[in-house]
Amino acid sequence: MEAKRRLVQLPMSAHFRWAVALVVCVAAGCEPAPLPEWGVREQLQSLADSDAQKKITAELSAAFGAPLSPNAPGADEPRREHLRQGAAVYAKRCAQCHGASGDGNGIAAAYLKPRPRDYRSGIFKFTSTPYGERPRREDLVRTVTQGIVGTSMPSFALLPAAELDAVVDYVVLLAQRGETELLLIAYAEAEEEMEFDDVVQEVRDAWYRSAEQVVRPLSVMPAMTSETVELGRQAFLSEGCSKCHGPDARGKTQDNVGTDVWGQPVNAADITSGMLHGGQRPIDIYRRISSGINGTPMPSFRAVFDPEGKDPATAKNPDTMWHMVHFVLHVANARRATLPPEPSRAAPAATETAPAAAADGDTETEGESP
Repeated sequence: MEAKRRLVQLPMSAHFRWAVALVVCVAAGCEPAPLPEWGVREQLQSLADSDAQKKITAELSAAFGAPLSPNAPGADEPRREHLRQGAAVYAKRCAQCHGASGDGNGIAAAYLKPRPRDYRSGIFKFTSTPYGERPRREDLVRTVTQGIVGTSMPSFALLPAAELDAVVDYVVLLAQRGETELLLIAYAEAEEEMEFDDVVQEVRDAWYRSAEQVVRPLSVMPAMTSETVELGRQAFLSEGCSKCHGPDARGKTQDNVGTDVWGQPVNAADITSGMLHGGQRPIDIYRRISSGINGTPMPSFRAVFDPEGKDPATAKNPDTMWHMVHFVLHVANARRATLPPEPSRAAPAATETAPAAAADGDTETEGESP
């Protein structure tokens, strides 16, 4: 009776919380949530050789551990502890969208467009490396720190540095595990024998190689003027960009629908929206033009403008890529120029010192010569 009297005296908000808790307990059976497990690729499940299935599953489990107790081949205890910290951060902040295995099938994924990234192929869209190469670690840090504008990927700039480093390394582990699994399946389908350690090393070598393959501009960036913007517009039309993005760069053309390597439909970006997913800096846009975007129909234009090995009389001007950058910047910011100014904010107290402007997070300069 005393318990009943106390429950009756609870305010309405407390009654509601009790009711929700009761419904959750009944629905879940008051059982603890199951521990997350690595997902299994459909290709592995469909392998005709059941012995190969079991062998691959056992090798992956022994080498990479489990989602909350991860391992890396050859890792020592400090490294494993670092990965466990990354796994905890990932489970708290990332798995809801990207899934426990990094397959992009978290519980929220079905409600998001574009879909969360599937790390398991090792393909990441926005990198500072050439098309087809793995990202540099700095690329992943930048994405996690800044987020991706125009998508559901938020900024995690407030994460402590240790957690940020750990979760990035955990994402790399998920990618390498997925790539290892994919290669093992390919070898099994081809009925080729391959040592597990050799497959792991093959995957790692691709990541090691990318660390030294930064896309450098072919020329120094000229000053942005109305003339360079116009030259960029002309190149945008003549080099085929308008076939997908439209002559007005709004992405509304009949040929703008394609499919990415993850099987999802994609559209050419509306550049005028100002939501440049790969970054707003000139060097970011240059790299999208130079290298394309991994896993999508967006191609690389570097070979078109690279003068190496070409007759100087017929080679195209490498500055043209910078002109296209200037055009993209111009149209991407044109809408913002027509918006009303933001409300003014109160000035800081006289005793406070305004912090210095932060650097953009990349030590490379936009006009860096090759």
